[in-house]
Amino acid sequence: MTAGPGSPGEGPTGDATAEGLESTSPSTAASDAQRDGEVLALREQGRSYATIARALGLEGAIQANTAFMKALRRLPSAEQESLRRHEMARLDALGERLRQRSDLDEAEKARRGRSLDRLRKRLTA
Repeated sequence: MTAGPGSPGEGPTGDATAEGLESTSPSTAASDAQRDGEVLALREQGRSYATIARALGLEGAIQANTAFMKALRRLPSAEQESLRRHEMARLDALGERLRQRSDLDEAEKARRGRSLDRLRKRLTA
């Protein structure tokens, strides 16, 4: 599984801006929610955020992670906790595989490790 090399951050989500200048039509909101659900399902199948982005025509891994987090927040509390534990275990396993890679120098391992840390932080926020 690939953890997208870029730093996870906030990307365009189709939500209203902080200033409240944009609005989302009901049909757009429904299609966004459906897409977010597809992201959630693909992630549960073990797909990387980069793979999910390509499959669903999203700009990149950051947007796929944002959609995953939106879908996660829509779930009932008990399901959220279960999914968070599962995702955290996936990120921990990815971190362990990263530490064991001999084809990457320490600087690259550290960069990718910081990306994993940001994903963990978003997951627990």
